[in-house]
Amino acid sequence: MNPEAKIDTLIVGAGLAGCLLAWELIEHHGKSVLVIDNGNPSSASRVAAGLMNPVTGKRLVKTWELDQLLPAAVARYREIESKLNIQVYRPMRIRRYFNGPQEIELWKRRLDLHEYSPYLPGIPLPPNNSSLLSDPDGSFHIEHAGVLDTTTLLNALKQWLLDRSAYIEAHFDHDSLDIQPEFFQWKSYQADRVIFCEGFRSMYNPFFRELPFEPSKGEILKACGVRMDSEEINLRSKWIIPSHDLTTFSFGSTWEWTNLDEQPTEDAREQLMQWLMESLKNSSSLQVLEHRAGVRPSSKDRLPYLGEHPSLKNMHLFGGFSSKGSLYIPYLSKTFTGHIFEGSPLPPAVDIKRVIDRLR
Repeated sequence: MNPEAKIDTLIVGAGLAGCLLAWELIEHHGKSVLVIDNGNPSSASRVAAGLMNPVTGKRLVKTWELDQLLPAAVARYREIESKLNIQVYRPMRIRRYFNGPQEIELWKRRLDLHEYSPYLPGIPLPPNNSSLLSDPDGSFHIEHAGVLDTTTLLNALKQWLLDRSAYIEAHFDHDSLDIQPEFFQWKSYQADRVIFCEGFRSMYNPFFRELPFEPSKGEILKACGVRMDSEEINLRSKWIIPSHDLTTFSFGSTWEWTNLDEQPTEDAREQLMQWLMESLKNSSSLQVLEHRAGVRPSSKDRLPYLGEHPSLKNMHLFGGFSSKGSLYIPYLSKTFTGHIFEGSPLPPAVDIKRVIDRLR
């Protein structure tokens, strides 16, 4: 793309949302795209564990629209792996540890619901003295989970965009966007539309900051010194994700709603280490290799914000994916572009219209 170019879409932000949306626009719609990003190494997408969990939370709730989200996500990651010659998606099952008899009863009630049957096998795992974590109440499996290597994926997509002259690393000042009746001007680029994919920084975007965002900071650690007993995700209030060779593992995460500075903290490190040492049966040789922090871009109702600004034509927001971006974004990027170019409706649960009055 040469300077002073006219493009179809300007995307602000090159996290998972911006990069996968750019892939959808270029590969599946043939659109000309420019992605602008400040290159922040602590962006939530790069720090994220990439965990894709079908059934979550204390109430064991099946993820919204899971039966559409999951196959779309796996198909998109396999497509990118094939075209860019990388490996980023690991299908893994989750071993979740029961937290007392009430959770056991809740799990049993979920087994009676047909929509949970693909994801929750009806066989509990009894307490096991040889398991990695202490499990006085036993455990159960969650099937069709997985882990996305977000760092490898984003690095590959950034290079893919650079090869197409579709990426610029620069600070984006919202005041520098010249809004004309029929187009948007940013520096020497003229775009038909602009899509903001700024993660939690959407709350500072002057066009969308009135939306009810509720971002949260999360911190995770990577460690060695304890060999994992299987290549599955262990989950009991926090998660442990083993490496392929089972010699290292990541675990987390913390939740903080006040301090949103993206810097690792000693308090979080101590909290995570205390949980791990209390949970592991053998923690005497633990060694921390890495400590990362990022801010989850959450909406107030924990569902994404997709759609057009109510008074600025062709200005869109694509964000608010919280900790489920790896699972949400592939399906919703296809849904979103279908809405823009074909007029298909957005799912009401994620349509920005549900809170649009705040922007009028």
